[in-house]
Amino acid sequence: MDELEQVPLNEIHIVHAAGQYEKTPLLTESGDPSLFKQHFDVHVFLIYELISSLVPLIRSAQQTALITISTNLTERANRDSYGYIASKAALESLTKQFAFNLGQYNFQSNCLCPGYFLSNMNGFNEEIEERVMDNSPTGKRLTPEQLARAIVALFHADFHGLTGAKIQFDGGNTLGF
Repeated sequence: MDELEQVPLNEIHIVHAAGQYEKTPLLTESGDPSLFKQHFDVHVFLIYELISSLVPLIRSAQQTALITISTNLTERANRDSYGYIASKAALESLTKQFAFNLGQYNFQSNCLCPGYFLSNMNGFNEEIEERVMDNSPTGKRLTPEQLARAIVALFHADFHGLTGAKIQFDGGNTLGF
């Protein structure tokens, strides 16, 4: 990594959008903690290890921006989603820790928390989508394209003062539950 510290960088943009969602029952029901641990590997340990390995580059860059993607489910409960919700809540806290501890290197770290939208991860479940839309004040769901535009906007220089934030980006969906 010593040679990486000598590479002049203007800006580094990192998006941690890794996601894994599977129901994880209590151990008394399944007896196997591996899926619960797997959620933490994907949502928390992966980005921790990546940022740790990039610290020499972060120190030499003029600006670094990290955006992590969590979920609006950390604001409520969801049946048998122990691993997913707990690991996403840990990701939100880790995002704040990065902002605080690396801020001296012009490092901004923010967390976007989208609501439900149709995707491969949730199996394009039309029934769930209808229920979500009924509880949304806008009556709309976000699209992956809208999430992508929000990420690009947060990388813009106008937002370099925003750091350590958890941004509910769900069309008001969290309000309706």
